[in-house]
Amino acid sequence: MSASPDIAVGIIFSQSGPYDLVGRSALEGALAAVAAINASGRYPFAFKAIVRDPQGDSRQYAAAAQDLIANHGCRHIIGTITSWSRKEVLPVVERAGALLWYAFPYEGYETSDHVLYLGATANQHIVPMFDYVLPRFGNRPFLIGSNYIWGWEVNRIARELVTASGGEPVGETYLPLGDTDVDHLIAAIAERRPDFVLSNLIGPSSHAFVRAYAALGRRDTAFAPDRRPIVSCNLSEVDIEVIGADAAGILATATYFDGADDPDGLVPDFSAATLRPSECFVAPYTALHILASCIARTGSDEPARVRAAAIAGGDFATAFGPIRFDANTGHCHLRPYLGRVGAGGRVDLLHRTPPIPPDPYLVRHVAERAALASPPPRQPFQLKVVN
Repeated sequence: MSASPDIAVGIIFSQSGPYDLVGRSALEGALAAVAAINASGRYPFAFKAIVRDPQGDSRQYAAAAQDLIANHGCRHIIGTITSWSRKEVLPVVERAGALLWYAFPYEGYETSDHVLYLGATANQHIVPMFDYVLPRFGNRPFLIGSNYIWGWEVNRIARELVTASGGEPVGETYLPLGDTDVDHLIAAIAERRPDFVLSNLIGPSSHAFVRAYAALGRRDTAFAPDRRPIVSCNLSEVDIEVIGADAAGILATATYFDGADDPDGLVPDFSAATLRPSECFVAPYTALHILASCIARTGSDEPARVRAAAIAGGDFATAFGPIRFDANTGHCHLRPYLGRVGAGGRVDLLHRTPPIPPDPYLVRHVAERAALASPPPRQPFQLKVVN
């Protein structure tokens, strides 16, 4: 099928529910990309965005995808945030021969010929984070998470990394999505005195915990962020804005931080954004620009041809810097940043790596760890900002 003057693109992000801020930011990024693409004059087609809001309800995702594909002719869907929502949409997309553009960090352990993954997988978030954190703070973390796939699986990988370093988690606890009753978490952490806390909480649960942990640090300086920090692979600028000053000192990893974009890459149009720019905004924005480029290259929006063009397309200039897709897994080579939230809410860069090839099943990582004779020695924490 040749590319038509108007190409319907489905967008599925929840605008309410326990992760509504992230969903709203992602939708703003997607719609900003559609507007920029349509106004650019570069393409012989225009995107028509058709938006669905599943409201954070797992029962609505499959129906939304089915509606977009069957009733609106969408062959490409940008969206979903959590892994359980992606897994609801995936069978619908596969049956219809459509293509899902999944742009959020996740735990890995999945590939599909009907998905292009633009988000970091474990070897691009938790692994480099722990490579930095364990030698500097110790290998006795407390693991917490929201009670769904992301929290379970990232904590499982964290346990394996800690065990491989010769340590052991001192606790592991989960909260229902949206739960803000965190007093028992704070009490357990205060009693067990871990070296640091890995938080895989999302939304209001994360906000409540960060505020309560900051209050603990004010009562007991042993829990100050330079001594026992919170570490996160999913804290974004939209969360930092809501949390406020209590977010200072958190160590976070992402493939994009506000103000750390690559000057040689694609600069997103933030003019329509009502929320602070973050990876949540940039990832869908990037996905749509790559989709437009691949349709232009092939003269078709046929999903298999577009996916093949994306994989064969080499490096794409993006706000993440140059990225490219792995032919075997459909995941991206990505450059993770490690940052520390400053007093003003800005994320100060501590470390950046060259682009890391995707390893969604941690095959290479397991082989590399098996070759290590001993864990690295512990190093004192020092804040070194990378300009």
